[in-house]
Amino acid sequence: MKHILLYLLIVFLFPPGSIGQIAFSDYYTFGSNAVSEGLYFQDNILARYAYGKFSLGAGVQLTAGYSDQQLLSGLLLEGTTTLFADRFPVVVSLLFLRRPYSRLLSENNFSLTVQHRWKHLELILGNNIRIWRLSRNEMRQLGMSGATDLGITEYRNLVYRLTWYLKPIGSVWNLSLSLTDFDDFLIQRGTNPMLAFGFEKVLQPDLELFSQLWYQGAGMFNLQADYFGFYFKTGIRWQF
Repeated sequence: MKHILLYLLIVFLFPPGSIGQIAFSDYYTFGSNAVSEGLYFQDNILARYAYGKFSLGAGVQLTAGYSDQQLLSGLLLEGTTTLFADRFPVVVSLLFLRRPYSRLLSENNFSLTVQHRWKHLELILGNNIRIWRLSRNEMRQLGMSGATDLGITEYRNLVYRLTWYLKPIGSVWNLSLSLTDFDDFLIQRGTNPMLAFGFEKVLQPDLELFSQLWYQGAGMFNLQADYFGFYFKTGIRWQF
């Protein structure tokens, strides 16, 4: 029901035929990792409005499967622009991602990335500023109202993604393999790479089906490098 209401809201705000283009995606994630209680489930909803070389996007993530995890586990806002479109197109993105892990702890991310695509390759590079915050209200309830330092800031976090596509990008169907440290609602440290195997199929000119299997490691180039978890996601992308 919530998806139908969201579709109607988008169509009302940006009716088909209006200036610009709207893209919408809804996908489900199923996975397991070292801190989940068995399988966890996520519903991910993203919408984007593009006009010319500019676009604005927003998304939410809902999670079930963790005992102390907030239902709203992710909030995303993003703006992009395309530079050098005629010669060497580069997409520059500014992103804000909030992840409330629990009532006590949350994570805010501010990222700047650049992206370029070749015939079979996609490369994304950038930096992420991560801020861990403790809730003042929760600290008071724990008897720690005198605490003054409620946050930790990490200023330099490399974000990267290298994706190889079996067929030229934009084909009716495709297979892909990615090495990356981030996803839509997840930004790892650069030393925690993930592998993603993807499939996508254009069902109609404005509708695409996609599926991805992700492997998460616990580290790289250190003694703690080990398996951490996996997740599978599948859904649709819709443009109108």
